[in-house]
Amino acid sequence: MNFSMLRLGWVSAGLLMAGCASDRVDLCRSGVVQVASDPDCLTSVFVYREAGRVIVAGRKMESRCGQKGNRVDIAVAAPDGTILCRVETPLRPGIRTRRHTAEPRFKTQLPVVVPTGSVVTVQLRP
Repeated sequence: MNFSMLRLGWVSAGLLMAGCASDRVDLCRSGVVQVASDPDCLTSVFVYREAGRVIVAGRKMESRCGQKGNRVDIAVAAPDGTILCRVETPLRPGIRTRRHTAEPRFKTQLPVVVPTGSVVTVQLRP
């Protein structure tokens, strides 16, 4: 057997096992929740389930918002409109290097189980 074929087999097996090790489920793509956020200031807002916990994460676009806001308000509304929970989380500052400036980020765990059809609202607060 060729050494390169053997190496390819091991790499393929490693990638397959690494893909199976994660139990992260994107609740937006699977249609469980909808996200409502300010598209001018917040980007890459994700709601996902990992290890049985519901997590909301995203970034603030400083190029469009500047220094406006340093906290994020997250509200979860059930399909019938009742508010299930409201969480406020601070923005973590972006890391600045000589070549790249990372944007401020947020990530928080929700204290409730999000039912199908819920709306997660994410807003930037001063």
